[in-house]
Amino acid sequence: MIGRLILALCCLATVAEAAQRVCAVPPVACIASGSYLGDGTDDRTIPTALDNPVMLFVARQTNVPDVAYWRSDTMGAGDTSCAMAHLSGATCTTNRIQAMTSGSFQVGTALNTLNVTYNWYAWRDIPDHMETFEYTGNGTSPRTIALSFTPDWCGMQLAHDNTAFLPDGFFVRSDAMPATTSFTIQANAATAGETDLITALTTLGFIVQSGANESGKTYRGWCWKAGDHYGQVLHWTGTGSGLNANCANAADVQTVTVPGAGTLQFVMFTACTAVTCDGGACGTHFSATGWRSQQTTAPSAAYFQWPLQPDGTGQIQNLTSSSFDVAGGPSQIGGGAGLNDLGRNYYGFAIMCGAP
Repeated sequence: MIGRLILALCCLATVAEAAQRVCAVPPVACIASGSYLGDGTDDRTIPTALDNPVMLFVARQTNVPDVAYWRSDTMGAGDTSCAMAHLSGATCTTNRIQAMTSGSFQVGTALNTLNVTYNWYAWRDIPDHMETFEYTGNGTSPRTIALSFTPDWCGMQLAHDNTAFLPDGFFVRSDAMPATTSFTIQANAATAGETDLITALTTLGFIVQSGANESGKTYRGWCWKAGDHYGQVLHWTGTGSGLNANCANAADVQTVTVPGAGTLQFVMFTACTAVTCDGGACGTHFSATGWRSQQTTAPSAAYFQWPLQPDGTGQIQNLTSSSFDVAGGPSQIGGGAGLNDLGRNYYGFAIMCGAP
């Protein structure tokens, strides 16, 4: 009898654990974010209160031509991190994110300029919901890259000497985007809305074409799956007063509600816009990416875009537990479009599993 009781309790525990993994609140925080003020020193440790991070982004907040840098566990243990956007030099370099450990990360002087504010966010590996990847191109098209789950959003950095696109562009795709299309976070008219990169998110993986599978090149990125208490994929269409030389008025505000259970902690977006604000559709491609979290020290109207102006104002406002407001232009995105221009499409994802 005792043996049967122990067996029954073990079975119940197994079922409960499986249910928690699928639909309940994550047992630990999956993301943490924050800010720090540069002090000019080298080898500086920044605490994160996040166990076993697998990916980290750091962006300078000040309005200067600068880029965000990222690092993942696939990059190894050395002093290496990679720029999120096109640079004339090497994509991956030293003296930025020098190390990433449980509970902290280390920055060099290039990401610790005296009296400059930096914003960061870090991810844990989340079974069935978040996974980093790295693969070497083999020249085939199409090619399926395997994952342990079916993703809803993937982001990937191309090889530095990619010949068809910006040499080190970072692209994202969700199923909310037009069929077979990926958008770049690089603010450059030549490289948004591409159909030769990530063309589909599929069962246990994603599909790339030749532009993201050059023979011998290395590709890195991450994929993420939506769910209650984890987050949701976003898509909204601008409702502003109209398009003109200055895009929609900054007073044109729309509330974007995030569905599902959980408390909103983080929003990342990519904006499909027109450079001159003259159409509403993405006829003249222009794409830019930004993010905002509950933990950053920026004012409520700020958003952070790389690679150009990370601290543009007026675009993501009033981040609450289940929604955020987006405003019309003018913004920092190419000096024109905001996040609520009439008829324009915007894509993103919201994270609900938060910081500890």
